Amino acid sequence: MAPINRWFKWPPVARNEDLNRAYDAFSFATTILRATRRDQPSVVADIRVYIQVPYEGTEHDSPQSRAQQAETFSPNELKAYTIMSGDHETCHFTPKLIGYAEESQGPNGLVPGGFLITIAWQRVSGIRLGSGIIGPYSTSTLGAQSSTTRGSPGPFWYQLRKLVELGVIPLQKGTRHLVFNKTTEELYWVGWYNASLKRGVKVNNAWLAIYKLAKPSKGDSSWMTDNWPRDISKWTF
Repeated sequence: MAPINRWFKWPPVARNEDLNRAYDAFSFATTILRATRRDQPSVVADIRVYIQVPYEGTEHDSPQSRAQQAETFSPNELKAYTIMSGDHETCHFTPKLIGYAEESQGPNGLVPGGFLITIAWQRVSGIRLGSGIIGPYSTSTLGAQSSTTRGSPGPFWYQLRKLVELGVIPLQKGTRHLVFNKTTEELYWVGWYNASLKRGVKVNNAWLAIYKLAKPSKGDSSWMTDNWPRDISKWTF
C-alpha cells in the first residue's frame, strides 16, 4: 500500500481541549491508501484510515493523560457506504464497500483507547469529470439537462433521486465527484467523505449548479434560495 495524499487534521484543532469538547469536536487525522488484490491485481481498492490524535500541545503528555481524550466515532462516510452497499443493486452507481474495521488504539497509541477506523471500497473505472464545466461530456450525455425533462430520467437525475430516497446525500460539489465510463456509458458518484444522512432533500435544477453541470447567469444566486423560480433558460450548459 502507498499513501496517495498527505496526512492532515480535520476539524482544525483548537489549543483548548475544553473548547473542543464544548463543541463536540475532537482531533483526528485521515489519509487514503490504495491497494490491489493479491490474487486479482486488476481489482483496485481505496482505503481510508481515521485515527484519533492528541489535542495540540498534549502530544508529549504521558499515555495515561492522553488516554483521557479517547472518544468513539462513527464517520458518516462509513454509514453512507453501509447504506448504499446494503442496497447495492439499487446503488450500483456508487463504489462497493469491501469491508471496514472499527478498532481502538492500544496502550502505545497516539491516543490510547482512541478510535482507529478503516474503510475499504472498490475503485470504479472511468474518467473523473474535473472541477469545472463538464467539457466534452455534455449534460445530455448524462441526462442532466433538467430535473423536469419529460420522458425517462437520465442517469444523473435517476441516481440522485435514488440516493435521496435512501437518505444518503452527497455534500461534495463539482463534477470531480462524478466518474464517467465511456465504454459502458455508466455514471458513478464518488467521494463520500462529507456525506450527509437525512431525508426530505429537494431534487431540483439547483443540483446542476452544485455539480457544475451548468453555469448560472453571472451574478445570479437566486438558485441558492428556497423561493427560486426554477428558471434555467439563461444558464450555460
